[in-house]
Amino acid sequence: MFVTLLGGLAATLWQARAAKANAAEARREVYSSKLQLAGAALQRAEMAAARTYLEAAPAELRGWEWRVLEAQLDSSVRRQERHLATPSSHIELEQRLILSADRASYWHIYPIANGPVRRWSLTSGELLTEIPPLEPLADRFTSATPSPDDRRVWMVSAHEYKSTTALRWREWNVERGVRADLPRPPDLFPSDDERATGWLSSPDPDGSLWLFGSRDAPTVFVLGPDGALRKELRKEERCGYTPFFARDVPLVALSSGRAVWIHDRDSLELKSTLVGHTNLAVDAAFSRDGRRLLTASLDQTARFWDITTSSATCLATLVHPQEVLAVAFSPDERRCATLARDRTVRVFDIATQALLASFGAEDLDPHALLYPSDEEVASLTMEGSLVTWNLGGRATHVLEGHGNTLRSALPVTGTGLIATAAWDGMMEKRGALRLWDADSGEPVATCLGPKELVYDLAVSPDGHTLAATVARLPDEVYELLLLDTRAGRVTHVPSATALFNLAFDPEGQVVAVASLLETTTFAVATGERLARIPGSIRAWSHDGRFICFVKRTNDGPDADVSLLDAGTFAELRRFGSKGTGVAAFSPDDRWLATGDRDGSVRLWEVESGTLVTTLIGHDLQVLTLAFSPDGTRLASGGRDKTIRLWDMRTFAAVGMLGDHTDHVASLAWDGERLISSSGDDTARIWEPEPVRTRLAAREARRAAVTRVAPMVTRLLAEHDTPEAVLSALAQETGLDAFDRKVAHQLALGAALERALK
Repeated sequence: MFVTLLGGLAATLWQARAAKANAAEARREVYSSKLQLAGAALQRAEMAAARTYLEAAPAELRGWEWRVLEAQLDSSVRRQERHLATPSSHIELEQRLILSADRASYWHIYPIANGPVRRWSLTSGELLTEIPPLEPLADRFTSATPSPDDRRVWMVSAHEYKSTTALRWREWNVERGVRADLPRPPDLFPSDDERATGWLSSPDPDGSLWLFGSRDAPTVFVLGPDGALRKELRKEERCGYTPFFARDVPLVALSSGRAVWIHDRDSLELKSTLVGHTNLAVDAAFSRDGRRLLTASLDQTARFWDITTSSATCLATLVHPQEVLAVAFSPDERRCATLARDRTVRVFDIATQALLASFGAEDLDPHALLYPSDEEVASLTMEGSLVTWNLGGRATHVLEGHGNTLRSALPVTGTGLIATAAWDGMMEKRGALRLWDADSGEPVATCLGPKELVYDLAVSPDGHTLAATVARLPDEVYELLLLDTRAGRVTHVPSATALFNLAFDPEGQVVAVASLLETTTFAVATGERLARIPGSIRAWSHDGRFICFVKRTNDGPDADVSLLDAGTFAELRRFGSKGTGVAAFSPDDRWLATGDRDGSVRLWEVESGTLVTTLIGHDLQVLTLAFSPDGTRLASGGRDKTIRLWDMRTFAAVGMLGDHTDHVASLAWDGERLISSSGDDTARIWEPEPVRTRLAAREARRAAVTRVAPMVTRLLAEHDTPEAVLSALAQETGLDAFDRKVAHQLALGAALERALK
């Protein structure tokens, strides 16, 4: 009986333990599914759904990926849904957003047959003004322009009757809610096409003077309050004008073709001419003082102009991957926002042309953009809903400017720098190897220039050496570069064949470099060749005992993954992976992760070679893997443009980051930050902190650069060698820790640029 009782107790305990384990597994599955749903909702800009999913994730399981998504969601985007009186299928592409004079509301104008014009509150989403549909129904709405004080709206409609088109002018009194017909305009446009794109505006709130034109006619007319013609501006070429009015100064920009003319709004006297775009200029925004103009063009650029002289000077050109359709200044005019045909909003720092943030949604109308406050930008969906992004809530920071596929982005330990490398050496005036400040995202140095390609980067564990495999075109000169980050010294190791992957030993004394068929090890201090091993190195274990190698199979593109003894290079075991040659050791060297061509990630036990689990998530080939410093997370990136996050305690998928628009080429952890690079010409910094922290760091660094730049310039002039410059900097007094770090970055960047020329 005692044995029976004991057996029953053991069975009960076993059942309780199994039930507890099943419950824990179920909660982990709930956590994984909720985070993946939240990430997908963020990509669709469905903020309410993303918030619901995040809050439903079990609190005790919330890790790095939850905090990153929560930081992105922190007031980052909101949608104000609009219930349109007209079915969305009638909405054309070119909706317009016009900010009110007090910046507290905006006008929403969309050219639909018989459509209303509305003004909404930016804060509450309340409908403030609605101008009813036009009558009669035969009228087709062509333009609407609010008066400078927002008390009136002037509208032009095209009335079609018996295959002819006549224009009508109307004025809506916002305070009284009354619409009145204005004096009928003279028949100034000979064709129906020109009438169909007519526009009307007045430079003063009382409407005592009118500007009247068409986007298809090469003439702008100045009319009196009675509609009588007073003056006209005509061009010889057959191309219409598109007007852009300044609110705070009496100026109007008239865009026609690739040029933009700045005129006095009352007299139409020509003030300045902007020439530089190579395609149509389609949008423009004035600074408040009327001294600067921002333009958008179909030549895939936005340009910033000084318009104080008769021939405007282009101060900055912001290059985009597709046509730029809308631009806007921030209220402090230190930043600008652009919206391109790829439906991506980009925010730039005007002084440095640095990209501060980028975001978008698949259903955005690429013609509508607002920048109502220093921390918010807004656009419209095709359904007419306002989408607002809070710049302080974005967890992603973007490093952009190489011009082509980024191969790698890595933190340089101990320097506060991030190094990026790209296949962009064939692009003129671009740098294939660049250094950035990790905290602010500010560019520090461009170390390699035109005709130089970088295949791979590696940083020694102590951060003292940055290694790069370089090809110099068109001469096909290959070499290994070893950059000493303490002394600014560069060692060139030539090679007869192309060099690819890199890996350092744990001590940072030996670097292994893979060519097509073999791997060669070099002494870091001297560049001396030490050994040659068949195959291609992928990773060195953290304890220095093992090296992960790959060899291409004879019957296909897959690679055999092998574990070698780091001392003898003898093969210890082979992993049965349909691999792509991607591998990474966990920090405790317990696991080896390999990436497969089918999109899976395989996890192996290093000591036994046993396959522990297969992680399924990517839709296409896995290209890069990286363990977090504490070993609790594995990040994987692939050709499906996504970054997947895996919990190494449960082997569950716990997140997806999908802001990249091309394949993810590399991943690297820098403490709490995850750094990714991509074929979309960007590196991104993911961290569980809002970007307002990074913007503050940017301001602090700029102030420090102002303080220390003269000293660094003096040291560079006084000393001939990089070692002497950095040594002299170390002897400088009166610098706090932050200024000394910034000064070292500037001196190191300049020293490496000098050494590599």
